[in-house]
Amino acid sequence: EDSFAQPPFDALVVLGGGNARRPDGTPELGTSGDRVMLAAALYLAGKARILVSTGDLGADEVVLWQRLGVPAEATEVLASPLDTAQEVSAIGALMRARAWRRVGLVSSAWHLPRALHLCARQGIVVAPVPCDFHGIAVEWTAVELVPQWQGFFNVQLAAWEYVGRWCGR
Repeated sequence: EDSFAQPPFDALVVLGGGNARRPDGTPELGTSGDRVMLAAALYLAGKARILVSTGDLGADEVVLWQRLGVPAEATEVLASPLDTAQEVSAIGALMRARAWRRVGLVSSAWHLPRALHLCARQGIVVAPVPCDFHGIAVEWTAVELVPQWQGFFNVQLAAWEYVGRWCGR
């Protein structure tokens, strides 16, 4: 479903992993930078009242959002969660404390199923806001028989998600 066609959210929670740091320590978009960009675009389109960032680089994400035009007062950071299960618990506590009814959960499409499973286990209702789809499938050619970095990357992502779900994190 088109995230921009959905009704507005009380908050959009962006799971950590969308940003990184340059060698000089300044923030930049990471390999899952679509998370940061989609949240900012939805906020600027009037689809969210506040953006919430999770993870140890959450404050850096706020800097990136400010560079894109999101005011600091429309952001919040949940820096203490270290994994998806902890992020989900913190999100649930924040939702109860703020009486938020409609919360969007922004994460990579490959990560959302596990995050939503953890939300369901804790009785937390959020709307999935997927991004970072890794593009569309290309037409198969004989070149596809040669191992490529994308294949190794996809295997690593799948293994990460399966192990994370198996461990309950």
